[in-house]
Amino acid sequence: ETSSQTVLQKYSTASVACSLTLIRDEECYKTPKIEGEIFCFLPLSIKTGLPVHVSSNFAVINNRRGIWTSDESDNARSEEVKWNVSLMKTAICSAYCGLLEALKELQSDSKLEEYKYFSIWPVEEELLVYNPWHYFVEELYRSIAERDLFFSDSTDRWLTLDESKFLDPDILRVSYNSPFPSAVLEIVKHIELPVVHLPKKYHEHLDLAESIETEKTFLEHFFDTIDQLEDVLESRNDVLCLALECFASELDRKNERFSYLQELLRGNACIPCAPDGVELKRPEELIHPSAEFAQLFDVDENVFPLQRFCDKVFVDRAMKELGIVHDSIPLKLLEDRASGIAELYKEEKLKAMERAQLIVKCLEKEDKRE
Repeated sequence: ETSSQTVLQKYSTASVACSLTLIRDEECYKTPKIEGEIFCFLPLSIKTGLPVHVSSNFAVINNRRGIWTSDESDNARSEEVKWNVSLMKTAICSAYCGLLEALKELQSDSKLEEYKYFSIWPVEEELLVYNPWHYFVEELYRSIAERDLFFSDSTDRWLTLDESKFLDPDILRVSYNSPFPSAVLEIVKHIELPVVHLPKKYHEHLDLAESIETEKTFLEHFFDTIDQLEDVLESRNDVLCLALECFASELDRKNERFSYLQELLRGNACIPCAPDGVELKRPEELIHPSAEFAQLFDVDENVFPLQRFCDKVFVDRAMKELGIVHDSIPLKLLEDRASGIAELYKEEKLKAMERAQLIVKCLEKEDKRE
């Protein structure tokens, strides 16, 4: 086995090529799609289904109509088959990774336009010649996973598979018809999660089990950094509304998919307060603006949620379920409001009198409940 490896290392040769089309005078290129073929110094006129051309010193059938594979050989040709498979797993795989590294450098130097890092990755289902090229695809993806060939738009960095995160496509989607929320991507970029976009057809070639950014882990990151999102308030509020809607949508269904949300929403100061939405409070610390006793409070006291959170039916229901004060006012709050009446009377007599009457009304209502 060792001597075979030595022979392979000494005598194998391989190159892999894609197409580069010059689109501007300043050396900027596109990588148009090609139908990959096999070469053994000269063309073999065999299409592979790979997005690149591959040239190597294959063991070729005498009529040059193909390379030796287990489909076409007998025991006498087993060495030729082994040679070709070994080429694919070593020299060709190495050359392919070298091409990906070269394209990575071009992209880093802004010399590629509309290039996606996965553009010339092979897909097993698209192979026109399955055997023995499936061995090559398996080995190539093992090599890709170990190299920093995954590009993260959110961090603007090249990453290895272990460093990458892949967003669960169902994050904060109440139904499968709902579009993927763009606010999630804005938050991901702002908090610099190393998220990588990779189309689904490539997923089966990689072990992504440990790399998926689930809805739960994303929201845990979101709530951990929620007080640092002042530069993206709209996106922050969009994500919050979606989380509240998801929580409310499951109240009647008794579905456990969103059960974890209750702890996150109750335990974090996360509801934006009127008037500007900058300050955040836990739901139980807020007063519902439509409550009968809401006039005991002023907007600038930061005790009301932003109006948009009350205008959405499911969001409003979620806040009530999570403890926003809306039906009856705690006696401690009434005492606090009553203690400020005398001071308020000095500045705004009518307002002070109206509040005093409202406090008495609330007390009477509480007395009847008892």
